[in-house]
Amino acid sequence: ILELCDRIGVHTRPSFIGRGCAVCPLFSWYKDNLCDRFSREKSNVPFDLQTQWPWGVTGSGDEHDAQQPGIADFFLSLNARRVEVAPPAGAD
Repeated sequence: ILELCDRIGVHTRPSFIGRGCAVCPLFSWYKDNLCDRFSREKSNVPFDLQTQWPWGVTGSGDEHDAQQPGIADFFLSLNARRVEVAPPAGAD
């Protein structure tokens, strides 16, 4: 997806967009405990059936279960490098 974004001119890397104003796009996905009143155990509605996740991300065989905590953890781990390469505060 990031290669496609590069080809069509979508900016996905941390950068300055104005004097003293930097943007650091982050990866994210929700966990099933995102809302107080929602939990995986209470839900009989499958979310995001159109998604398909590799076993290495989910750690299980259910590639269409978008509520697995491993997915959010995977995206969170991608942000460590993004934050490391983000411009330091006060830099232009």
